[in-house]
Amino acid sequence: MFKFFLSRYKSLKKGKKFVFPTNNAAEIVPIYSSYLTDCCPKTGKIITNGIVKLFYGNGIFLNLAYKRQAKTLMKNPVTKPILVIADLNIGDALNLQVACQTLKQLFPNKEIHYAMNRNAFPLLKDNPDISKSFPIFSGAAIPSEDDIKRLKSLTLNTDYALIFNFCPFFDADTFTGIKGGILNHYPLTMSIAYDELKTTKQNHIRYKIFSYLTNLFPEKAKENKVKLKNVPSYFSDENILEAKNFLKNNGMDNTKGIVFFNPDATSPYTRLPLSFQIQFIEKLIKGGVNNILIGSAFVFKNAETEIFNSLTTNEQKKCIIVPNKFSLGTYGALIDYCDVYITNDTGPLHLAATEKWTISKKRLRNKTAIFSVFGATPSRIYAYDSKKEGYFPAPQDTPSMVFTGTPPCRNITCINKLSKRCKEVRCFSGFNTEASVNHILMYLKENIWI
Repeated sequence: MFKFFLSRYKSLKKGKKFVFPTNNAAEIVPIYSSYLTDCCPKTGKIITNGIVKLFYGNGIFLNLAYKRQAKTLMKNPVTKPILVIADLNIGDALNLQVACQTLKQLFPNKEIHYAMNRNAFPLLKDNPDISKSFPIFSGAAIPSEDDIKRLKSLTLNTDYALIFNFCPFFDADTFTGIKGGILNHYPLTMSIAYDELKTTKQNHIRYKIFSYLTNLFPEKAKENKVKLKNVPSYFSDENILEAKNFLKNNGMDNTKGIVFFNPDATSPYTRLPLSFQIQFIEKLIKGGVNNILIGSAFVFKNAETEIFNSLTTNEQKKCIIVPNKFSLGTYGALIDYCDVYITNDTGPLHLAATEKWTISKKRLRNKTAIFSVFGATPSRIYAYDSKKEGYFPAPQDTPSMVFTGTPPCRNITCINKLSKRCKEVRCFSGFNTEASVNHILMYLKENIWI
């Protein structure tokens, strides 16, 4: 997800335990916050948030960042196409469609180009607000040399008026020789840090991207009556048929109350411990859920098998493992057929929280209630919730809800979960499995099983 503390330290790439960072001062913060957490969780949280609040979440510095970008805009009038560069992951590619949608409203007569994760390309290539899509990122945690080469080739061979770079891993050298104006993510991410630490306002990444761009072009936003649009995803007939046949072959076609459970995550700090996940499924079955799909894990491999094998024979009869051979499109179509989707903080969460359409622009069900479990990552920035103040609802015709623990150490640097090094995973301390399951069962009883 959106790693707004600028970049991961090079020692992560090299597999070393600790290397003092020399290229980027902001790299120090997520590294040392982990060590502070290990020795003094509560105090470490106070110190870390205090440092970020003083500098990166500082309103004065935020205004200066906006003013600096305003100067870039004055020097580069929008007379040519605009390029949006997404962060590297699938979830980032889906969420940052908001930037393309907003820019298209601000400049309806200009082409909006989009560089993003190649795996997400089939899901968003039919977005009418994107003039051209460039699936150039391989999906690695940090960009490969080939990723950088493809991006350089794109930016050098196309004459852009503006380039909005939302990826923290591309430094100034990446854009050497570019004629257009380069606008990096700093005002956006500084604003996220500011609101997370100092306000209770809505702080979701989609909303913040919209606010960032409309604040850069206030007159255009007012003139064109720019609105925040739902993030879409598009599915082929093959995707939909494959998902439908999978349910039919497993006796679940036309079945009410199908629950899709995703056990995977990108980090141990965002993955609900396996024992808790097993309890989750056991309690769902005990509460009356008879049709549970368990997704295959790609990061924490074989997690679905471990969960399945931990269940009793009778419980196993009510569960089906979703094969890992499915494409992302089929996986998303399968989500749309389900009544409930339960997931950790990971890319498929953001796929579930898109407005789903066919390629021929017919709206799908969009009636999947999304329940997410958040650990390290600040949930107000990435989770979806229909009722909590300051949260962003998923664009489904059903509720969304986030469940969190109460760890004493969670701080703003935990958003950079891939850089955390805490020896003890406290991220789910205080998590209440029974209360979470009860919320899901209550939704099913009141809305699906009535």
